Formats: sequence, C-alpha cells, structure tokens
Amino acid sequence: MENKTIKQNANNIMWVEYWIRKAHPSMEDYEILAELNQNGEWECKIELPLINKTVKSISEKEVNAMLNASYKAAKLIDGYMKEHPELEIINRFKGKRWEIISDETGKYVSTGMSSAWRREQGKQIEKMTIDSLEAIKKTIKKLNKINGSPKNLYIQVLDRSLFDDNMTVDEIVEEVNDKIRKEYHTTQCTMCCGIDGDSVIVAGYAFPPEAKGELN
Repeated sequence: MENKTIKQNANNIMWVEYWIRKAHPSMEDYEILAELNQNGEWECKIELPLINKTVKSISEKEVNAMLNASYKAAKLIDGYMKEHPELEIINRFKGKRWEIISDETGKYVSTGMSSAWRREQGKQIEKMTIDSLEAIKKTIKKLNKINGSPKNLYIQVLDRSLFDDNMTVDEIVEEVNDKIRKEYHTTQCTMCCGIDGDSVIVAGYAFPPEAKGELN
C-alpha cells in the first residue's frame, strides 16, 4: 500500500525564502525549516532581516508549522515592501505555482512546482518551439529569395559571451569560419556576421570539397 501524500500551496514559503536571500547577502542559502522542540512539537522560527522581527509557529505537524510561520512572515514582508518601494525585490511566487508535499502525518517530503504549472509551462515551451521553427522557416525562405538557393546554407545565433570581450567582428567571423570548416570538413565558406545586442548572428554557405565554389 502506497503512502498517501498531501499537497498544499507553498507560495508563501517560496516568497519568504527568496525575500530573505535577497534582503541579506549572508543568507543566500536560507531555507525555512521546522524542528522538534522539547515538548515534541514542531516549531518553525523565521527571523526577518531589515524588518528585524521574528515570527514563530508551533504545530503537531512539521509542514503546518512551516506554512503558518511563512504566512505570518509573508504578511510582514508585504507590509514592509509597501512602505519601502525603493527596495526592488519582486514577488514572482503568486498564484498556485508552488506546492509543498507531506505524508499523512504532516512530515515534510519536498517542495516544487505544482503539476498544473508544470503542464502549463510545458505547453508554453512547446508553443515557443513551434513558433521559433516557423520563424526560422520564414527567414530561410527570405534568404532563398535573396541568394537564389538554400543549398549548403547555415545559420547560427551565438551568445556574445562565447567570445572574448576584446574581439572585433572580423575576428569573430574568422573564428566561426575556422570552426565551420573543421566541423563540416569544408575548405571554403562564405558568410556574413553581425552583432545584435548580446547575439552574434552568422549566416553563409559551407561548400563541400566536391562542390567547391558552386552556388546554383
């Protein structure tokens, strides 16, 4: 018989942990935890930097202590943020995106994205992939109209961070050219290269040895 698990909304836990990490650099690894006290009850204590207050919750169940303490902490944080708009810490944990899982006794198991949000994210990524492919197909068609043939065409979009900061566009072109020749075992490439923001865009033709210099 499988152990039953219980899922509850964990947005407050995620928000409080994130806020504390951002509010105080020395707490970058902070996690909300509950510990057994001398009475055998679960106690969760959260100290809030900047606000200089501590919230506490005691419960017979580990997860309930964590949830109750994070709820109290989130209220204090939200109030503090309204009074200090100059503090740029954005709450990205609203809605039903995160969940905390416990067993039947309330013992903590894990925290993560809710299954509904994972499905939603999966659909969004799938749509983005399809839309991206369609955009690339349209780009290739436009290049075909300009150059007359898709044969041996290659297009690469590389992040600028992959290259040395001091490299010029010509030097980047030469480096990419060398890599294309080695990768595709070709001795002749024609290409154009440009930089758009953080992207290095390279497009051209890599001719195989037997078709060297040919462009139909």
